[in-house]
Amino acid sequence: MEQSTIFVAYKSGSEESWDYCGFPGGWKWIGRGSTNLWTSYPYEEQFEGPIETKAEMIIYLHNFFKNLENRGLVKKYKLFPVVEEFQKWIFG
Repeated sequence: MEQSTIFVAYKSGSEESWDYCGFPGGWKWIGRGSTNLWTSYPYEEQFEGPIETKAEMIIYLHNFFKNLENRGLVKKYKLFPVVEEFQKWIFG
């Protein structure tokens, strides 16, 4: 089964953390890190799973991060469903 990666870059709005649950089949959280701390989106989260359910995971992540934004835990976020788009954004 072919695997895919999705990155979510975001600006934190709070020190409060969150947990993920209910991912579409086969998807998992890989980890978090920082982008360039001087950017508009200084933090990132990585997810990996089967390409067959990638569209479902994109919807899940959009809804999840929109909820975090509405609760003030995230000020803004940006999804990168293609690794090369994320790399281009980071490295220019």
